[in-house]
Amino acid sequence: MVPDTLKFAGVAVPNSADTWVAAVAVLSTDPAKPAAGEQVIRPRHGKVGWPEVAALAQALRLGEGGARELALAARACVAMTGKRDQVCAGERKAEISNGHELMDKVTAMGCALGAVLAAFCAVESDPFAAAVQALTVFAVAGDVAGEQAKGPGSFVPAFLDALYAIDQETLKKRALIA
Repeated sequence: MVPDTLKFAGVAVPNSADTWVAAVAVLSTDPAKPAAGEQVIRPRHGKVGWPEVAALAQALRLGEGGARELALAARACVAMTGKRDQVCAGERKAEISNGHELMDKVTAMGCALGAVLAAFCAVESDPFAAAVQALTVFAVAGDVAGEQAKGPGSFVPAFLDALYAIDQETLKKRALIA
């Protein structure tokens, strides 16, 4: 059973059926029971890391559930980042094995991914396809940047340059999607 409301700090989005991105996959399952002074919002797309999935799985009483179980419980597309990124929506699942270890050492990489994911959602009507494409582009840019960087400080500008310069040929050669 899904709790009526899970809090998500810092989000103020009009209640809408449009696709939008949140850093947590579930906010409410019962529009009739919003928290006092809060608007109930329900994302159709969520981006979470491994620790957040564990916390949400516990809150939703999913046991050791991962992205797939969370996506099914939330009836949303869930993109979970980690050593291997996972995207799940209903029965569809993809794993992206690109990325670089320095991505974990840089503050706000998750926030940047959220922005990239939102941009992909704006131009792709299928949330699953948008998430797979966004996470793949982001992770491949991380691979490219990691080859040039000497540490977290040089990784950031290398990553921004790689993200800016990424093209279809680079994606075809490097993307590791299962």
